Amino acid sequence: MEHDQSLAQEYNAASRPGTGELGGGTQPVRSLADAIKSRVARIVPLTRHNGVSLRASAKAGDLHVSQQVEEGVRMAKAAKGTKQNEDFLHLDNQLCFALHAAARAVCKAYMETLGGAKLTYPQYLVLIVLLENEQLSVSELGKLLHLNSGTLTPLLKRMEAHGYVTRKRSTVDEREVYISLTAKGRGLRKVAKQARVLMVERLDMSEREIRALRQELMNITNRLLEAQETQGAQVRQGSVRRTTPPCRLRLEN
Repeated sequence: MEHDQSLAQEYNAASRPGTGELGGGTQPVRSLADAIKSRVARIVPLTRHNGVSLRASAKAGDLHVSQQVEEGVRMAKAAKGTKQNEDFLHLDNQLCFALHAAARAVCKAYMETLGGAKLTYPQYLVLIVLLENEQLSVSELGKLLHLNSGTLTPLLKRMEAHGYVTRKRSTVDEREVYISLTAKGRGLRKVAKQARVLMVERLDMSEREIRALRQELMNITNRLLEAQETQGAQVRQGSVRRTTPPCRLRLEN
């Protein structure tokens, strides 16, 4: 018993910096196992105490400390996981919000130029697509701009009211309506260029940087659309149930 008390006293003394023989005067002994092993090394004649090998006791101390360390690591990982889960929903960690805020800022910057021509940003997109193509159907426009007919139809009617486009129903399929620019609409090319130049100036980015960023954003869009299409196909086949309602993109037209 007195040997056990001696070990405990040495450990307690060594655990305080700057005191005790085991601490070397400056560094504390870091664990009870260190104190036990140091004691065993110094008391060579005492090979057994109360029928128990001191070296076996040291090993037992190592095992106990190792178990404590493992438990501490496990608890630290659990605490870190909890912290990560808490951070997961912080606004600053949301990619969707960053994209949403950037999109709003971009639209606002474009409207500084487009507002004078009484164009909204979605109408500007229709304009630049029709500047590339002499005539497109509503369905073709929707596919290029990722907009459904419910969004496009009122948008195109407003552009027609301003005299920018004409709408003509197909003689082959009456369900199809074709859109083309009027002379007044083609005259907006200068406005479209001015809006683009202003955006480049505001971003302070090179054309190469803009192309790289645009590609990254299109990759995100394509991944999400492909995932939605895959889920839709699985739902139609009955292999899975739809877990979320379909997303409807709404833009001010």
